[in-house]
Amino acid sequence: MKKTKKITLLFLLIFVSSTVLDAQKTDIEQYFPDITVLKLNSPSPGYIFMSSKEVVPPLSSLFIGIFDNYGTPVFFRKISTKLGGIQLHGKDSVAFMAGIPRALNILDTLLNVDTVLSTDGYTLDPHDWDIDKNRHTIFIARDYRTVDMSVIVEGGNPAAEVKDFIVQEFDENHNLILTWNSADYFEITDADSPLVDFTAETIDYVHGNAVAFDSDTSFLISCRHMNEITKIDRRTGDIIWRLNGKNNEFTFINDDLRFSHQHSIKKLKNGNILLFDNGNTHEDTISSVVEYELDEVNKTATLVNRFYENPVLYADHGGTTQRLENGNTLAMWTKLNPSLTEFNPDGSIALEWDYSTQMFCPKVLKYKWQTSVFKTNTDTLDFGMWSGSGTDEQIVDITNNTTDTLYINNFTNHTAYFSITSPLPLKINPLETAQLTVGFDPTTAQTGYLQDLITICSDTENQRIARQINLFGQIADNNSPFAEIIPTSDNIARDTFVTVTFNEPVRLINGNELDYQNVSNYFIFKEVDNSGQNVAFTATINSEKNIIKLFPVDSLKSGLTYYVSFSSDISDYSDNPVIVSSGTFKTEGENINIQDIRKNINVYPNPVNNFLYITGADNESNLSITSIEGKEIYKSVNNKLNKLKINLTDLKSGIYFLKIQNNKKETIYFKKLIKIN
Repeated sequence: MKKTKKITLLFLLIFVSSTVLDAQKTDIEQYFPDITVLKLNSPSPGYIFMSSKEVVPPLSSLFIGIFDNYGTPVFFRKISTKLGGIQLHGKDSVAFMAGIPRALNILDTLLNVDTVLSTDGYTLDPHDWDIDKNRHTIFIARDYRTVDMSVIVEGGNPAAEVKDFIVQEFDENHNLILTWNSADYFEITDADSPLVDFTAETIDYVHGNAVAFDSDTSFLISCRHMNEITKIDRRTGDIIWRLNGKNNEFTFINDDLRFSHQHSIKKLKNGNILLFDNGNTHEDTISSVVEYELDEVNKTATLVNRFYENPVLYADHGGTTQRLENGNTLAMWTKLNPSLTEFNPDGSIALEWDYSTQMFCPKVLKYKWQTSVFKTNTDTLDFGMWSGSGTDEQIVDITNNTTDTLYINNFTNHTAYFSITSPLPLKINPLETAQLTVGFDPTTAQTGYLQDLITICSDTENQRIARQINLFGQIADNNSPFAEIIPTSDNIARDTFVTVTFNEPVRLINGNELDYQNVSNYFIFKEVDNSGQNVAFTATINSEKNIIKLFPVDSLKSGLTYYVSFSSDISDYSDNPVIVSSGTFKTEGENINIQDIRKNINVYPNPVNNFLYITGADNESNLSITSIEGKEIYKSVNNKLNKLKINLTDLKSGIYFLKIQNNKKETIYFKKLIKIN
């Protein structure tokens, strides 16, 4: 028995499997990067814009692409020339840097290049550009001049080639209205980087790598080799202020580290500044995303947040960041693994990708976007309760908005329960509408509520253009969901986290979704038992809505039992209430107050790269370093730790635990170590 109906519900669905099913292979698919999704914890909606500056075999073509959270491309185009970044250009256009020399290619709503823009009289720098609400565009460029450096520094080259940083602003008709040249405002010796040699033949003293509109009358620039962000008056070109570097005008609050060799500056809606801190000259070379609240009157820069990966990463060049509409923060770590991270506001991870073995992307950003080349009459199909036999079907109208014939010839989805049942390819004449049939057959399903996402593709030899539809349906289900809670044993590391895994997707019994904002309200984490003291924690829930992870805010106490459970307000998607259960585990070591016994012990640096130093423990002590799995990495017995140096050069990156005991085997110091390479 089959049934056919049209539904136009709007509902954001998350998916139950990451297995991709293909209707048929097309030539373009061989060029897609193999993106590994490391974590998928209900990230923000939208699509990730990427372009490849380099690709690694077997990939054989550079590309521009737009991908969903699963790494499925909804737009992909092979490109045969050098590329820079790709991003939204205003509200309705996509733009990317391409060519030799580079130029900004702007795509119209049908994804055709209709405008090519560049700088006037200078070589365009493809690092960055920006567009404001009035459709003014700002570019960065470079220029060269010969300078007698021997009169500026001892040993300077009398005919050094000095690279200047140029900024040009154009109006909505691409009329040039401002040219700003660093040579008029900066000194060459403002450079504050070991990468700059003032005696060299060529001197890149600014290395401008980012530009952003700040207001109707100002813009910001990032001067990497000066460790500086500079605010410039758009009307006069005058410097308004200088943040960090040799000419810093600000007092940093809650941040002794500051930033170094930064990229990707952004002015946020709340007025704060967001940037990617590469960290080249930090004592511990670690990269992070940093947000500052600036008081431009009193000249203070207050650290609001600093996001790190765990284990920490070091991107010596490149990197981008972006504040997303829902408050999450995106970070791109260049050629490292992971390559991309989306952080929740508390620093927990919503999305994590690795494509480090596939390509290098100069810029990665995320936007809500859909192609207009063809449109579907709905974003969601709700099949409701399955008829009980065969395949239930629904019709989707697809409209071709181009003056060319369009072929729908491929699809991907994530489960075996939904598929396209129409013969493919489906031909759609110019400016006409055709119908596509989607089927639902949950014969093999083990749970009552089924979700999926189907990507409807028009693939050619050189390009994919696609749109996506959220799918869901139900079968009869009277079984309550149940959960497994881990860990459950003794001797668990104090920096553990708890995983609660349900046998099927869950939500709240009132029909509301569990998400990053509310999930922690429905889970219990306490000391000893259900009547014990609450443990402060943050929580993530995966996109499949069946795995919740609880992360303690602070390290747990030594030798203590912990209790974990959850609320009876949780149900499955068939409204069967959850079977409430609980779990306990015990941490390693003795139950002592670490804060009271640290005395004068000093352990540094942390994170550590090569050598770890320990001072302040004058009595004979026993020291051990163990991995997060409990394996002993280092041990020192009956040593005075007032001047101990430990070589950790060969230790791989990760989290470790340092424990110091006195000769009575009482723990007098316990600390988490982060090892970086």
